[in-house]
Amino acid sequence: MFYKATESMYKRGVHYVQIPLERDIDLFLWNSLANALESFCDRWSRHLLNNPCGPQCSK
Repeated sequence: MFYKATESMYKRGVHYVQIPLERDIDLFLWNSLANALESFCDRWSRHLLNNPCGPQCSK
């Protein structure tokens, strides 16, 4: 679930989101999504750098 959400956010150009949350469970889930987005961005950037056929293969 987090992977699909972060992939979608990354492809739309969303690399960071800050939203005030009031409940601990909301904060936990949001932090999990933020961490997944950061990890996905890092992996995707490394993939693009190491991909021999260029960014066209990654789309």
